[in-house]
Amino acid sequence: MLAISRDSEMPPRSTLRYWIKTDKDGLFAQCPRTLHKGGPRTLYSKHIAAEICRRLASGRSLSSIARDPSMPAAPTVVDWVNKDVDGFQAAYARARQLGHQVMADEIIDIADDSSKDWKKIPAKGRRFNQENLERAELRI
Repeated sequence: MLAISRDSEMPPRSTLRYWIKTDKDGLFAQCPRTLHKGGPRTLYSKHIAAEICRRLASGRSLSSIARDPSMPAAPTVVDWVNKDVDGFQAAYARARQLGHQVMADEIIDIADDSSKDWKKIPAKGRRFNQENLERAELRI
């Protein structure tokens, strides 16, 4: 952005920043991000917000989503929630709620799965598989 604003035929940097900040159509969401204070600056876009909510609703954690290079850092997302950018707070809360329900269903499935509770030991018959129980407890 700095290089563009240095051109005498282009608008000043403050105008470009304003256009990016008030962008409603997502035009600037596709622009490359510039580094600042140790990391990329991520501007809010409806597309990124929807993808974050989709991943949260599938049961993923915010930190795992933030590890994806195409996603903003977790503190950035929390900032968007706190500032309720474009109504993001309600969408985020709903996605979290759905994600928690998905995780609860997975926990029930783990607890109910008894398919590996017993193992067959040659010449000794069937024995209870303590390792499977311990693994299930850890997963739960």
